[in-house]
Order: sequence, then C-alpha cells, then structure tokens
Amino acid sequence: MRALITGATGFVGRSLVEDLLDRGHDVRVLAPDVRNARAMLPEAVAVHPGSPVDRDSVRNASSGADTIFQLAESEHPSSHRSYRSYSKNLLGTRNILSASESDRGISRIVVQSSIAATGPSRDGLPLTEESDLRPLTNYGRCQANMEVAALRHHAERGSPVVIIRSAMTYGEGDRNWNAFFELIKKSSQHDLPLLVPGRHRNLSDFCYVKNLTRGMIDAAQSESTVGRTYFLSDARPYAFQEIIDAIAGAYRLEPPRRSFPRAPLLGASHVLDALSGIFGFTSPLTPRDIRWMTTNYWICSCRKARTDFNYSPEFGLAEGLERTVRWLQDSATSSRETGRDEPSVGE
Repeated sequence: MRALITGATGFVGRSLVEDLLDRGHDVRVLAPDVRNARAMLPEAVAVHPGSPVDRDSVRNASSGADTIFQLAESEHPSSHRSYRSYSKNLLGTRNILSASESDRGISRIVVQSSIAATGPSRDGLPLTEESDLRPLTNYGRCQANMEVAALRHHAERGSPVVIIRSAMTYGEGDRNWNAFFELIKKSSQHDLPLLVPGRHRNLSDFCYVKNLTRGMIDAAQSESTVGRTYFLSDARPYAFQEIIDAIAGAYRLEPPRRSFPRAPLLGASHVLDALSGIFGFTSPLTPRDIRWMTTNYWICSCRKARTDFNYSPEFGLAEGLERTVRWLQDSATSSRETGRDEPSVGE
C-alpha cells in the first residue's frame, strides 16, 4: 500500500502511521507544519507541505498514492466551539474526493468519522450503520455532513470511499482525556467526591486507538468495503462506573464512590467553558462532558465490520487504559526532566 494520511500528527494519525510502517507499507503525510511533522513522525515518512483544505496540495501529495486516509479532527471538542470551526474537515474531505476523480490510481479513501455523527441510541439497542444520523453537537453535525457528502460522491461519481465510524476513542498520544484521568486520580488519592454526575450506570462504547487504526487498515485492504460505513469499538459497552474503576485501577488506586449532583456541575461547567474560550485554558469539565457522562446508550454494533473484514479488537478496555495511563505518566516524567513539552499535536 502507498498511503497518504491527512491529520497524521494527531493521536489517531500517529498510531496509524506506526501501524502502516509496521506492516511494511509506504507512508506519506500532508501537513501544514512540515517541521513539526518531521519532529513527531518517523524518518521513513515522507512529509508533503499543505492542508486538505487546499485542493492543489491534496492533488500534489496524493500523486502516486493508492490509498488515502482522511482523519477528522480528533480533539475533545468543547461546547463553545461553532460548527464553522469544524467545517474544514468537510472541505478537506471534498477536496480529497475530487482528487480521486482525476487520479484513478487511488483505490481506497478511508474517511474517519465517529459515533458523534449518529448521537446516542434512542431505544437502548446498539446503533448500526443503518441508524439515522441524529447528532447532538456541532462536532457531530459536521461529521454527519461529511459522511453524507462522501457517500453521495461514491454514488454519483464512483469514489472508492469507506467510512469508519469509531466509538469514543482513547489511547496513547491523546491529551484531551488528561483532565478527566487526573480528575479520577485525584479523587481516588484523596477520597474526594468525584466531579462526575449521576449514578454512573449509563452505558457507552469506547475504542482504543490501536483497535481503531488496525481496523482502518484492514478495511482499506478489503475488497468488500467500498461505499460502506462501519462502526468500530472495543466490542462491548461499559457502564460509566466500569470506566471509572478501570482508570483508577490503571493508577493502582481504589476508585472513588461519591459524586456530585448533575445540576450544579452543569452550571459550573458552563462558566468554566466560557472562561476557557476567553482566556485560552483547557476546562477540566465542559457541558459536553456532563452530557455524554450522563447520556445513556452511546453504544454501537461492530457486527458488520466483523463480517466484512474480520474486525476483531486486539485490546480490551483494561489493557487499553493501562497503556494510556502509562503513556501519560511517562510523558509527565519526560516533560519534568527536560523542562519542555512534546511538539504540538496537530489535527
């Protein structure tokens, strides 16, 4: 495979680069900050300057590639961000689809979406690829529109599109979960009420980043995936209390058992979210966090992926969280020793 990746310096992108190289594939990336990309990625990766929103740079970078991975912005989106701030994902996808029209050597375009495009299940049954798109957030609405545009382009012009719709993704390299992990860690260490509302029985599916990126590669290489959409996850839903227990367990701590009521926390999260938008800090708790923590049935079925390309997640929740916590601890130690942060993570 001769793969082009957009969004390669994000945490999903870096995992995908690693997995592709491990399997012996040729990898090139499209990056707006070439210096940053070269600092973050292995030497074997060819870095092309540019952005998916620029059609010419997409066309130049994709020349000679046979597979394109269009990775959506994967940061944990705060509620104050507008639809417009995510719309570059949609524009970039359209430019990549256009590039495939003029370059018939491109045999597969893998578009990353997520469960945010559908929103949670309304009936308590796992979402399937045929479920209606009912996003709750601006982030989800942009992803839903991106999916619609990609499938329409396939139907009308034959673009070899595959859509990968992941459950909530976590793993090494994702700093968007830092605040949440620290919240659980400190509550566990000091026996404090957890700043997470509800009784923690609501169900959600998660997807460890290595399960996602290896599944994406398998989908790209399958003959039966073109024009189709697939959910990927760790293959079973978890009650929120199980997530809390597993994170605390990864830190070798007893999980917290007390929590705050939803209403005052939601009010506080709105204040913090607004202030973070003004002063540029990362809010430890956003209204979106409160909603997904207390919304039931963010659950999906991977049956179609298992049938079409033998998807079988290699890592369960406990191992995925262990690896994530270890990375967070190692990163914190490295930053303290060097006095410097890692190169900035791209989208």
